[in-house]
Amino acid sequence: MEWLLQCSIFLNAYNGNSFAQLQIVQRFQPLLKKYAALLKYEDAYSDLQLYLLELLHSGKLTKLQRKDEELSMADAIFVASNFTKRTLELFPGQLAPIHLIPYGFPEVYKNRKYENIANRKLKLLFVGGLSQLKGIANLFEAVNYLGERVKLTIVGRKVVQGCIPLERELKKHNWIPSLPHDQILSLMRSQDVFVFPSLFEGYGLVIAEAMSQGTPVITTTRTCGADFIEDGKNGWLVDPGDTQGLIEKLEQILSHPEIIPQVGRAARDTAKELPMSIYGEKMVEAIGKIINRD
Repeated sequence: MEWLLQCSIFLNAYNGNSFAQLQIVQRFQPLLKKYAALLKYEDAYSDLQLYLLELLHSGKLTKLQRKDEELSMADAIFVASNFTKRTLELFPGQLAPIHLIPYGFPEVYKNRKYENIANRKLKLLFVGGLSQLKGIANLFEAVNYLGERVKLTIVGRKVVQGCIPLERELKKHNWIPSLPHDQILSLMRSQDVFVFPSLFEGYGLVIAEAMSQGTPVITTTRTCGADFIEDGKNGWLVDPGDTQGLIEKLEQILSHPEIIPQVGRAARDTAKELPMSIYGEKMVEAIGKIINRD
C-alpha cells in the first residue's frame, strides 16, 4: 500500500495541496542537501526547494522520470554544453557514452551600432522565465544596489502567479511578458548588456542569441556561456547565486563603458565561428561514426 500512498501524495501535490507538497519536499531533503553541496553557493538549498515546488506545481516530475528512463535505454547520448555533460555524470546508473555537440549561434547581425552611455543609464536586458532557477532574485538584488545608474528591461512570463516579492520588483522595472522572436533580437541590439544569471541551464539559447547580435553577456559558469565566453574578453562569467560578483562586473562596466563595444564585437566574432547551421552536420557525422564503429 506504500506505493498507493505515494501516488496519492504526488497527485494531491500536483493539484495544489500545500500539505502534500510539503511532504514531498521533506522526503527529498537528503537529496536536495546533497545537490546543494555540489552547487556550492549560499542559498543553493533553498533555491532547490523552491525549484522542486515549481516542478510539483507544473507537473514536470513525470517528464523528469521519463527522461531518466530514456537515459537508461540510450546507446549514445548527445548534449549541447559541458555543464549538461558534467551533470549527467552524476546519474546514479550506468550511462552510454556522452557526446558534446553545441547548438552553436544564430546568424550574426553585421550592422550593430553602439551608443555612448555618457549621461545616461546603463541599459540591461534579461530574457527568460521569471524564476529563481534563472537567478532573477540575484539580478534584482544587484540592480537595486546599483540604483539609478542602470535601467533593467525584463522579457519573460511568470512561472507562478501571486508571488508578492516578484510583483514588487517587476513594478520597478520595464517588464514585457512576451515578444515575437524577431523583436527580442531587435531589443537585444538596443541594449548595452544582456544579463542571464541562471543557476543551472542545459544550454541557454538566449546567451548565444545575444552574442550573435553583438550584445555582451554576463552569465554564470553553469550555462553554455562557460563553453564560449572568456571572462573579460568576449563576455563575463560569475558563479551562480553570486550577487556580489554580478555587482562587481556591472560596476566594472560602468567605470569603463568603452569596453562594451570591444566585448560586444568579440562576442559577435565568437558567434561567427560556430554557426547554428552546422549543428545538423556535426550530429550526422557523430552518429555515422557510432554506427560504423558498431
